[in-house]
Amino acid sequence: MTQMAALAIRFRTVNIIHTLQNLSLANNTLNGIITSRAFSRCSHLHFLSLANNYFSRKLPDFSLGITNLENLDLSNNFFTGKILASFGWWFLALRFLHLRSNDIIDSIPSFLGNLHVLTLLELISNPLMPSPLPLEIGNLTKLEIMYFSSLNLIGTILDSIGKLATLKNLDLSNNSLSGEIPESIGGLKIIKQIELYQNNLSSGLPETIANLRTLLRLDISENNLSTLSEKIVVMPLNFLNLNDNFFEGQVPEVLASNPILHELKIFNNSFSRQLPKNLGKNSDLVNIDVSTNKFTGELPMYLCYKKKLERLVTFKNSFSGTIPMLYSECDSLNYVRIEQNELSGEVPEGFWSHSRLTCLQMYSNRLQGSISHNISLASELVAISIARNNFTREIPVEICQLQQLVVFFLSQNHFFGVLPTCITGLKKLQKVLVQENMLSSKIPRNHFETLGTMFETQNRLFLFYISSFRFLCYNPSTVSSMALQNQISTIW
Repeated sequence: MTQMAALAIRFRTVNIIHTLQNLSLANNTLNGIITSRAFSRCSHLHFLSLANNYFSRKLPDFSLGITNLENLDLSNNFFTGKILASFGWWFLALRFLHLRSNDIIDSIPSFLGNLHVLTLLELISNPLMPSPLPLEIGNLTKLEIMYFSSLNLIGTILDSIGKLATLKNLDLSNNSLSGEIPESIGGLKIIKQIELYQNNLSSGLPETIANLRTLLRLDISENNLSTLSEKIVVMPLNFLNLNDNFFEGQVPEVLASNPILHELKIFNNSFSRQLPKNLGKNSDLVNIDVSTNKFTGELPMYLCYKKKLERLVTFKNSFSGTIPMLYSECDSLNYVRIEQNELSGEVPEGFWSHSRLTCLQMYSNRLQGSISHNISLASELVAISIARNNFTREIPVEICQLQQLVVFFLSQNHFFGVLPTCITGLKKLQKVLVQENMLSSKIPRNHFETLGTMFETQNRLFLFYISSFRFLCYNPSTVSSMALQNQISTIW
């Protein structure tokens, strides 16, 4: 018996259970075609899930029989074609419609606006033809969750979006929507999450957003937005993602008063002047990324005041002054990128030794002092890059205790002494850059069986090791600095 025939028998068996109300065939390996008669006698069916299988061909036409359906989940299959008209005319009791991750084409049909009691509509990740949102979406006045990400939507966000007064989650991300965000978005009185990232939206954020007292997450990143009202910045949000836009000017100090801010991503804009000096003092800040802006002044000293900060990313700005001493007490840190600024002074002792730290990038600053012997406590470190600073003294042998280390960049500093030979015991180490220091001695080539790339030029030793396990020896006087920098840039 073929699998198709077996499937047909199973559906005929289901179809004779006239009293059936709930049926889930989800999370199996079922495949084949669902015909219009598969559930035609299940007139009492309220819940039907075929999710996470391998069903294919066109969506089933449920116009026969099951008019009392309240929850239909066909997500994560291979259904193709259009959303059939029967969905909008026969399922008037439908409250949950899941069509995520199929191969549905055409456009969002206007008849879905007939589903007046619908509370969840999930269409994410279907290859619809480029088309606008239908006006009738505004008729879904009981809708609470709208998942419309990755649907090739074009045109503008409709004014009628403001009619969805019960909406709690609006996701229109990863489409090609353009124009301005409508003022009517301020009508979403109980909204908690707005996801509009990866579109072509322009102009500024409407001030009516500041009226959304229940909003916790706002992500309008990767658009062409340029105007930001202080009324929006002062909102008590958990997540504020404004990155990859054209915002400029100073971030208002009032942002620091937000007591529930967990994530702040404003990178790749043109913000300038100083960050709010008390940022992090009043909230459990976990993730901050302000990289690639025009910030100046000192790093805010309270970013890890609540000991929750995990990601600190400030690269490509003009921050100056020293690394705040409080950062040395931030044991929650696991990812630090503060490179390409104008930071100076010694790195606080404890900043080297955070036990959860995996990435430490501080290159291209004016930092000085030495690498702490306590760096061995940062046992999870994968990458260390402190090149182009003013570090000095010897490289501590405790480096050899970092068994997860893959990248170790120390070039263009003032280190002297020897490069500890014990680093050859680091089994995961692939890239070492130590050129333009004052190191001496030489490491035998047979110690580098796993090392991928190594520069040791303009020291008293000179060795260039590449991934093909061949040593290429050059005369330092014939190797241009520019050639070396080109090699470095391709590595990191």
